[in-house]
Amino acid sequence: MPSTQAEIRLANPVIVMEALCEHMAEHEIAITARDDIFVAKLNAAQATMRATAEALSVHAEAETDARLEEIVSFLASHVLEFAHPEMPEIIWSGIAGGRLPADFREMTVLRTCKLMPHMRRITLTGNDLDRFANDGNLHVRLFFPPPGRAPVWPLRGP
Repeated sequence: MPSTQAEIRLANPVIVMEALCEHMAEHEIAITARDDIFVAKLNAAQATMRATAEALSVHAEAETDARLEEIVSFLASHVLEFAHPEMPEIIWSGIAGGRLPADFREMTVLRTCKLMPHMRRITLTGNDLDRFANDGNLHVRLFFPPPGRAPVWPLRGP
C-alpha cells in the first residue's frame, strides 16, 4: 500500500491539528484518538497525525498512488489554510517530484456547445477514463494550453 509522511514544523502544531480534525469531522470523516495520536479514515485511505511542541507529524497511506496524492493534497492544503499566515514547508517522503500526477489524463476536446452567453459544454475524449464511471469522481482540474502552443503539464513537487 503506497504511503508517505511529513514532519511539518509549525509555531503551534496543536492548534493546526485541532482545526484540521474539526474540519474533517464537519465533513463526516471518521476520526479516532489514541492518546495524542489522531487517525482519520478517508475513503480507501488513512491519515495518522500527532502534534508535538514544534511539529505536526503526518503519515498517510492509500490503496493507490492517485488516492495517496489526493489525500496528501487535501492534508497539505488544509494545514496551510489553518496555519495561515505561517507558510510551513511541507515535504512528503516517498513521493517523487518531477512526474505527472498519478491521476493525470491528457484529453482532447471532441466538441463544444454554447449553452448560454457565459457557459459552454465541453465534451472530452481520452484514454483510461474509468475513474469517471461514477458520480463520486467527477471533480477535475482542466488545463488548457494557449492556442498554437504546445502544452506544458503540471508536475508533482516534493
